[in-house]
Amino acid sequence: MRQGITFMWHKQQSDGLVLKHHSTGLTFSPGDVWADEPQPVCCPPVDQSVRLDVCVCERHTRVSTLRNRYPTPAAAAAAAADDDDDDSATVRECEQAGRSPPPPFVLQQRPEQQGVLCALQRDASWKCLALTLLICGCLGAVTWCRLAEVTKVIINFSLYPITRTRQMSPCEDGYLYVPVAFLALLYLVYLVECWHCTARLDLQGPRAEAAQVLERVRLMKEAQPVVWWKAVCYHYVRRKRQVTRYRHGDAFTSTQVYYERVNSHAAGACFSYSYCGVRDISRELKLDADCPLTKIRFSKGFAFANVEAAAEFEEQRARFFGEYERVDDYLEMREGLDVAHFRDEQLTVAPGVGASLYSPTVFWVCSLLLLSWPLRLLLQCRTAYLHYQVG
Repeated sequence: MRQGITFMWHKQQSDGLVLKHHSTGLTFSPGDVWADEPQPVCCPPVDQSVRLDVCVCERHTRVSTLRNRYPTPAAAAAAAADDDDDDSATVRECEQAGRSPPPPFVLQQRPEQQGVLCALQRDASWKCLALTLLICGCLGAVTWCRLAEVTKVIINFSLYPITRTRQMSPCEDGYLYVPVAFLALLYLVYLVECWHCTARLDLQGPRAEAAQVLERVRLMKEAQPVVWWKAVCYHYVRRKRQVTRYRHGDAFTSTQVYYERVNSHAAGACFSYSYCGVRDISRELKLDADCPLTKIRFSKGFAFANVEAAAEFEEQRARFFGEYERVDDYLEMREGLDVAHFRDEQLTVAPGVGASLYSPTVFWVCSLLLLSWPLRLLLQCRTAYLHYQVG
């Protein structure tokens, strides 16, 4: 969450020439210079200079980037004029035609579909592939032992002639059970691996359509974030207990000393950002309707727009933990960020594009037929992945 962004500069008296930076909506004069140090808000005019404080949190920009890139505000406005000519012309055309101008540019984020090599690099399922090949090898060995026939020479000195040939199985009756035992063991391990694989967990997990996912993202972006702290004060208590041990059939009782943790006090608090303000800067999520599966991994975070907001956060945090630092011998500090309607992962299935194929029933049928690894590779290739950060 972006908080408390402020930007200041010295505005000198000019001859009426004013430059405007269209990306930020700020106006500059040719004689303007960047302020060396931040000044308090609403400074009164001093001599011929006017100290202005502009909150660009409402304008969704980082003016500090302009300061690092250009020596003066006028140079920043002049550099941005070329990029804004096309946008200004479009706005003027819309105004002349009586139409509303196009909305401002918003960063979008789309899921990316991967190929075969990327799918193998992400999750190759080598265990499943190795087990499948071993099971196929055992099946081939059993089939060869049952169907193949070899010519075997038998020598018997009591008969004449002493050698004779006979068509028989290459595996004797006792040796046939060896590949069968390996086949049963490997097939059992193969089913256990299919039960614990990621593909089965994704297919049996919660699903949602694209409209539901976009609605959840909208609710997360509109929800007020909660940055919380929790302090747990504790100490250790020395205790004794009787322990009975057996040696050579005899029982021995001894006293054991151990230390047990005892929590004496727990408290929590949240960061109050009413002074700094807060705004969501998450990107706009766009889902492809032609993609059968979309796996979205959500994450949350916050950032400070300037030094003042970060100092306010550190001050409140230090004040909270400082109150409970001397309550007990030890202090456990916890902190985190909570956002309403947040979920770590979400699987989106597009309707009308063979959604029945991506079901647990189809997965288990293919797994029983030793087709689990090809099905997983197909799912990986037809799944689009996206890491979306809410903040």
